Amino acid sequence: MSKAIALVAHDFPPYNVGGSQRPFLMSKSLMEAGMEVTVFTLTNDSYPSEKLNFKIDESKLKIIRTNIQPQKHSIFNKGHYFNLTDDIASRWLPHLIKAISRQHQESPFDYLFITCPPFSLAAQARKLSEKVGVPYILDFRDAWSQWIMTPFPTYFHYRRLLQIEKKAIQNASFISSTSHQQINDFIKVHGKALKSKFIYAPNGFNEYVGTTISNSDNDKIQIVYTGSFYFNPYSQSLQSKKWYKKKWYQWLQYLPRVEDWSYRSPLYFFKALNNLILQDQYFSSRIEVIFAGQKPDWFEQMVMDFNLLGNVKHIGFLDKTKVQPLLDQSDYLLITSSKIPGGKEYSVAGKTFEYIAYQKPILAFVSEGEQKEVLKKTGLAFFFNPDEIEENVSKFKLIFENKTALEINQKGCDQFKIPNNHIKLISNLKDL
Repeated sequence: MSKAIALVAHDFPPYNVGGSQRPFLMSKSLMEAGMEVTVFTLTNDSYPSEKLNFKIDESKLKIIRTNIQPQKHSIFNKGHYFNLTDDIASRWLPHLIKAISRQHQESPFDYLFITCPPFSLAAQARKLSEKVGVPYILDFRDAWSQWIMTPFPTYFHYRRLLQIEKKAIQNASFISSTSHQQINDFIKVHGKALKSKFIYAPNGFNEYVGTTISNSDNDKIQIVYTGSFYFNPYSQSLQSKKWYKKKWYQWLQYLPRVEDWSYRSPLYFFKALNNLILQDQYFSSRIEVIFAGQKPDWFEQMVMDFNLLGNVKHIGFLDKTKVQPLLDQSDYLLITSSKIPGGKEYSVAGKTFEYIAYQKPILAFVSEGEQKEVLKKTGLAFFFNPDEIEENVSKFKLIFENKTALEINQKGCDQFKIPNNHIKLISNLKDL
């Protein structure tokens, strides 16, 4: 008997953000595996109109779109400094409960499958489950309590969030996660007793776009980066700033561990590129780096700091139809990762799998951790230690002069192709 799944996704096409593709591809995989999937998401007018450009064929999907209560401007909204989670669940749940309950009466669901962020949905998952009378599964696209871009307001906020997180995990039938290291981090803070709750379900891609690696013989070398950086200089500075140098309400901030998100920015790539051009002006006119996505405030200054205005341009946010030719015409694709000093980073950029689909050489400025391990499996990446500037300059020369080559591991790439990346998820659902 096939399972009936109510997939709850705040981020879903045509809303074009980093979290939209995963639930869409998951729904496709589950349906192809013989399951009945109903997607519950927001009405299109609930999203910023400029981001409604992720076009999909909805004819094969059952999608129920609901309203969400407007956000109230008060100190208690999601922007308030001392809140533990966002306020999306509190505004969406009244509509969501009605919609799921109505559909459940007509055609019963076996499970709620709730994908997060927003993590307020995970915090309220038990309430939603009890209201509609259906057990729930969680999908963690990010690391919730262990996603530390800035300190917690206080130690007690961190401890309380761990309690909320642990209860959400304990009450779930199971949790799918995008990263082995992310799972390890959850087990470290919540105990080995919860290890059996987690399964690895990486992101993936739909179809291959290219099939071979071919370094360009043209004079121009075009390097492309798509997507966001998740780096905020002010938030990052709070991780190392002394308490007495902070604002009064930040005096009690608590940092479980250091995560350096400057490594996710192009900072270390720019350092190496600047040194390459200083050492050999031949590359000054040859290299063109194109960034596409939301342009952060700090970007232009970083480019100027390394005298790269003639080599780097940011073309802003593009819809997916315009990203595709950009990736297709590139010679190399750039990827970066955060750094956890003394540990392993846990985050794999969604763009990774789009890059794999294009089978283009990847310049990987990555630290030890999940991003590096995923790329290793593909054979598509030249690896750079972000801290070794001179070594990276030497690598650039070898790569750009075609004196080194990559060997694609096709089996390694295939494991991230839909539905291969969801085999464990599908198996778990069928066994429940």
